Parts: sequence; structure tokens; C-alpha cells
Amino acid sequence: MGAVLEMMRSPRPFVGLIVVAVLLSACSAVPLAKAALSRVGGGVAPVVAKPAENSKKIMMTLVSKKIKFPIQSLATKGDVTLWASADGAQVALRNGLLVSTRGFGMDLMSADVPSVADLTDVNPNHNRQNTYLDGLDASDRRIYSCVVAPVAERTGPDTAYQVLETCDGAGGRIKNEYWIDSANSVVKSKQWVSAGVGYAIFDTADQ
Repeated sequence: MGAVLEMMRSPRPFVGLIVVAVLLSACSAVPLAKAALSRVGGGVAPVVAKPAENSKKIMMTLVSKKIKFPIQSLATKGDVTLWASADGAQVALRNGLLVSTRGFGMDLMSADVPSVADLTDVNPNHNRQNTYLDGLDASDRRIYSCVVAPVAERTGPDTAYQVLETCDGAGGRIKNEYWIDSANSVVKSKQWVSAGVGYAIFDTADQ
């Protein structure tokens, strides 16, 4: 997968791993190197820590690239878990919802996302904010107005409740799908990353 991800990376340097420095600092369960915040070429920052051999693993699929690979948990603080691929590309999920990526070329720098309760009809309408890097390495913040509705023709895990989050804003429309089990855990999702990456599928059951 390394060669394929290398093709996806931007040739310009940018600041990596902004999201992980604070997240990882209090996680004593994982041996950590110093947080790498230096500017590096190729769009990938140095790996902060290697996943433990017995760390949790989920499958990630880049839909437009038709690439599927495992990511393993590095650390968890509060409701945010940091995951890493074998190449060092990293994903942060808050209760299963994507809040940032690093190492995929055009990354999602940060996101204000709904809670799982917002996805289960407690509050079906909400705003979300996604921040990207533009062509000049400046922050590009996109604000969306979103509505959540159950999916009529369900697919995926039979025991999960499937919902569709439709968000409209100046950046266009994005549609995220979530499969939520009886414990209010997101067991599968299809979420928008960025214009350069497209959608990614995260599946806890696909091993």
C-alpha cells in the first residue's frame, strides 16, 4: 500500500500531526516519542508511536482509490482515538466520527462533528465545520448545515441502525453514512475526508 499512498501525497511540505500532540501527551498506556510537529516533505509527518501488537484494528477503504487497508489504534484520550496505517498515515475518530487525518495528501485538518446522539434522532439538525489546507497551505474552513435521517433501504450490518447525514454549505454537499448498534457505537461508517481524498469507509467488523 505504501507505493499507492505515496502517489496520493502532495509534493509540498506542510505541518503534520497538529491534532495528536495534545491527544497523546496524557496516554501512558502507549510508549510515545516526542510529538513531531516539524514541517516535512511528502505530506506525512514522522510516526509518533508504533501500535502495540495487540492493539485494536479496523479496516479503512478509500472509496475513489479502491484501496483497502487496516489501521491500528495508537492511543485514546477521552472520546477520541488515534489510528495509524502501516505507512504512518493517521486518522482521529471521535466516537467513530472523523475529526482529522494526516498523511493522505489533501487532509482534513480538523472537524467539529455531531455526537452519536445527534445521529439517532435526538437532534437531527446540526451544523458541522470542516477545516482543510488550501493550495497555499492556508486554513480553509467550511461550515455546513446538516440534517440526519434514517436510511429506508438499509445495507450493511443487519443489527445496526443506519442513518444518513446530509450537509450543505459553501463547499457543496457531503453525505456521510453511519451504522450504529444497540450500544450507540458506530460499527461502520462512510465519511467525507476531502476533495483530494473523497470518501473513506471505516468498518470495525471487516477483518
